Amino acid sequence: MNWTIKYTPKWKNNQEALLTLVSSHQRHPLREWYGPLAELIFCSSYKHLSKHISMTTQQFDIEKQLAQFILMQACFLHQKCLHEYQVNQDTKKAGLTNNNDLAELLLFIRMTSNHPNQHSLMTFHNAQIPWCDDFETRIDNLINSKLIQHIRYKNMDFFDKNPYPHDHILDLHDKVLFDYQQNFPIREHQKLIVGKLF
Repeated sequence: MNWTIKYTPKWKNNQEALLTLVSSHQRHPLREWYGPLAELIFCSSYKHLSKHISMTTQQFDIEKQLAQFILMQACFLHQKCLHEYQVNQDTKKAGLTNNNDLAELLLFIRMTSNHPNQHSLMTFHNAQIPWCDDFETRIDNLINSKLIQHIRYKNMDFFDKNPYPHDHILDLHDKVLFDYQQNFPIREHQKLIVGKLF
């Protein structure tokens, strides 16, 4: 076995998955995927991986051929998601073409069921696009182009795939933001964040 693939469903308590492919001959991962794309790649490859796993682990020692298959599967799924989530179409309309890092960021935000916070976005950056040295500018580009929404409360920053103003609830215990549903009461440890017009 020359390769190891490791799946962590909730990486560093971020509510997002991390999938890492490492060669036994290298110190650093060949490839990492973070968020829903990581989960999608793992699930689509699981039937091939299940032969290499005990029920108590989520780390798989695999042969080179299976590593190549996972890389090809990841490329296919990535392209499919870019199309289904209309990432390239919308960035083109916004005049943000020829920027793969920005497209990766938008895809992550559109795919996640969470409202990622700044820490989660930095984890995505470090895992999936570590070469991007102006990541904050990429986030600002998406906000300014009205492709995502930035929600700030005190020193906490969250991002929403829905760029239109709407209300949110901030759970002050868990530091989690979610859309406000009128039929649910607001609890003591929650704060209503009223949507603002652009």
